[in-house]
Amino acid sequence: MHVSATLLGDGSSDAALKSILNWLMQQHLSATDTFAIEVADLRGLPNPPKTPVDRIQVALDRYPAQVLFLHHDAEDDSFDMRWAQANQEVLAAFKKVSPPSMYVGHVGVIPVKMMEAWLLGDEAAIREAANNPRGSEPLDLPTKARVETVDAKKALFAALEKASGLNARRLKSFSVHRQRHRLAELGLERGFGHLRGLDSFDRLYAEVALIIKKFDV
Repeated sequence: MHVSATLLGDGSSDAALKSILNWLMQQHLSATDTFAIEVADLRGLPNPPKTPVDRIQVALDRYPAQVLFLHHDAEDDSFDMRWAQANQEVLAAFKKVSPPSMYVGHVGVIPVKMMEAWLLGDEAAIREAANNPRGSEPLDLPTKARVETVDAKKALFAALEKASGLNARRLKSFSVHRQRHRLAELGLERGFGHLRGLDSFDRLYAEVALIIKKFDV
């Protein structure tokens, strides 16, 4: 069996989510199954679509797939509220768009606050992503219980800078955005099982399992 998927998100950080989704697909597919996930980056289009309906239609036209992963950060809304809103947007959009004939369904990808919360759980990976795996500088990472209550992007970028061990002058050429993607790639190698127990990640884990089951019907 082969599963094709498209990730539709909001910005440059969405590429990092691809590693997490790749890992999740590996957990729910057999060793003989294959899959491919493409990131629908619509920002470079001459007239980027803005409404949910137009964004979904353009994404599926340009990146036709069986599964649509739709990324929304919960930000200041409750997780359940953002989850419901994301699903309502997709269901409403599909009354107006024409999905490809291969289409099976969608999965909401909804980190609490922001995606970076899912990258804060592996201290060793953060140090390696910062090119200083033997560093010992305290990173002041939030506990698992608090990781979805802090400004995760600010916390992650600060941790990467501390982990690098670089002085202020050399930090000027240190790209936290580039190292964030490196961290996501390392996560795919090391696994994201440490995120189990976070409500938002557990929901995504379960939703991926449900969408894969549809291929067995």
